[in-house]
Amino acid sequence: DQIHIKMLNQEQGQNQKIDTKTSVVVCIITFHRSHGLQRLLESLRELTFEVVEPPDWQVVVVDNDAKASARDLVNELKTTFSVPIIYGIEPCQGIAAARNHAVSLAPECDFIAFIDDDEVADPYWLDQLLLAQKTYQADIVTGPVLPDFEEPPPKWIIRGHFFNRRRMKTGTQV
Repeated sequence: DQIHIKMLNQEQGQNQKIDTKTSVVVCIITFHRSHGLQRLLESLRELTFEVVEPPDWQVVVVDNDAKASARDLVNELKTTFSVPIIYGIEPCQGIAAARNHAVSLAPECDFIAFIDDDEVADPYWLDQLLLAQKTYQADIVTGPVLPDFEEPPPKWIIRGHFFNRRRMKTGTQV
């Protein structure tokens, strides 16, 4: 997983940053989750680049609510955000339409990264995705999404492993 790549590079004496100067647009789709969107955007403020050169990056937020329920929050946060945030509205309900709209709003870039409005980015999230792409010359990379519940879920949820996703060794072709 992500930590494995970082440790592997440190073991191999590769403590200097890998030259992967790239441009990335982080795309977020949101629908009536202002609390989650705010948490996610706050976590993106903390992105750290220890292994790769910090990319030129920005954020695209597509609100899948025709009434623009996320507009005020995004406008407020973008005034103090360290990178540009582009906001758009996709009135046609559905994740496919919203993601397509996000891609259409993204300026020209090397990579697009999707993250959901109910997730929080680890500070090394983008650093490790870019490292995996460079290491494996991958067209697409993915990483684990680990559940972190605000309140403990019922025991039947935990026993049923409903939120446990399959994890694979770094470099595994999917």
